[in-house]
Amino acid sequence: MRTSHRSLPVAIGFGLLASCPCSADPSAVEPQAAQVLSAQALSAQALSAQALAMLPIRMLDTSGEPKDQTSEHAARLAAMAEGLSAGLVAEGRFRVAEISAESLARSCPDNAPTCILGAARKADAGFAFVGVIHKSSTLIMQIFARIVETRGGTTVFSRELNFRGDNDESWRRAEAFLLREIEADSPGGARAKK
Repeated sequence: MRTSHRSLPVAIGFGLLASCPCSADPSAVEPQAAQVLSAQALSAQALSAQALAMLPIRMLDTSGEPKDQTSEHAARLAAMAEGLSAGLVAEGRFRVAEISAESLARSCPDNAPTCILGAARKADAGFAFVGVIHKSSTLIMQIFARIVETRGGTTVFSRELNFRGDNDESWRRAEAFLLREIEADSPGGARAKK
């Protein structure tokens, strides 16, 4: 699995990252210049056992495959969100508040980032997980993942991960790798400054 640590501006619009090259309509999302903070800049108190809103992970399939995989992708997206939530809680880094796609669509029909961050704050979450899976071909998948502060939208964790294969096992491996990345960059993690 390849990981990229380059900083991308984040727009929370219903889980889509506006600067992601896979964004279907970047003009529909308010641009936000979000500064990626290094793990060293985060205090142990900033992330330790904070409430995290798990926003629905979105899928963008531009592979052009003739087979409709909507139901398989929906099941994998749900399993990944559940697995990430369980892993973050088990690590003791966060208390997770799940926000369903249906409730988010009712609360924020225009997908405005400020509204979505407001929905996360209403769930008493100081942070929100934003994720998009982009399938660009039969074998090539990417995860764009961010953890942002709900007060100002500042990105505190950012990864762009590539993985191969569109099957349950490859998605589980990608989820496990992303959890290790979050753990390593969290206060007390392998890459965090002691």
